[in-house]
Amino acid sequence: MKGLEEFVYKMVDSQYEINLSKEVSELHPKRLRLQLNEHGLEPIYRYRKEIARFYTYKDDLRQELIYYMTKQTKNTIHHLNQFVHLTPQDEDSLINLYSQFVHVTLNGFRCSESFPVFKSHLRGSIDRHSSFLTHYLHTIRDAHIIRSDSFQPVVCHEYTPTLQLRLLGMQHSQIQEPILDIGCGSQGRLVRYFRDQGLEAYGVDRHVIQDLYLFEADWFEFPFLKNTWGTILSHMAFSNHFVHHHWRKDGQPEKYAEIYMNILESLRKKGSFFYVPGLPFIEEWLPSNRYRLQRTTIDRQPSFYSTQIMKR
Repeated sequence: MKGLEEFVYKMVDSQYEINLSKEVSELHPKRLRLQLNEHGLEPIYRYRKEIARFYTYKDDLRQELIYYMTKQTKNTIHHLNQFVHLTPQDEDSLINLYSQFVHVTLNGFRCSESFPVFKSHLRGSIDRHSSFLTHYLHTIRDAHIIRSDSFQPVVCHEYTPTLQLRLLGMQHSQIQEPILDIGCGSQGRLVRYFRDQGLEAYGVDRHVIQDLYLFEADWFEFPFLKNTWGTILSHMAFSNHFVHHHWRKDGQPEKYAEIYMNILESLRKKGSFFYVPGLPFIEEWLPSNRYRLQRTTIDRQPSFYSTQIMKR
């Protein structure tokens, strides 16, 4: 049944693709209406009974499908605004939402005895899901970030290793192993760059494609063990979010300050934390007998600089 699974996941991916191709304004919670990708509906109709039977009796595979759809939606939310943080409760609610959607959709697959009825049921299932998703986006902790009429995307980009190193102000002579890239991006480009040079490097990101050296985790969850890393770096990731929460009225700068200090404590002696943008509001409070601070101005703009913190 491997072929059937692949077919279902391809069908799911096509739905995300067609909806992500919309204008950002159409994905605003006040105007959200998910579109049904009608291309290829006939093959789905042809195998609807097999799909319903397969996922009804395979609880583990049905749960995998639910988690996959949940993860894709989380990716989409963060694609639109990287500063949205989904709490564990938010994530549980999203899982429940997709459990309900899968249940209703499979029931329609079982009961539809004609193509028009099948298509109508699927359209109705997606319309209901749009309504539930709209309600969900109004109830998450960071709802106010994405529900205003002036909503603008704050997207994530993955940059080339060369550009990242330049903006971080890093020289190869300053790098000590092992290396950790916080917010490495889904591809972990800089991590792969280091490893291609024979360096021991790892990356952590909430949306990374996991393997032996790339870990899927939020930086609030990742264990920053003391005296572990020779070099830690974060390009337009951790410190960017720290700045956002420092200025946000309902931000959580204290949580970021705690993680910041945990990161520094996880450095080995003479190890360094490189990041951009800089964090002047906390850097000035670091004890000089424990840490050495160096700033590198970027493109001759004094207010935009990278930072190296070396543990003495």
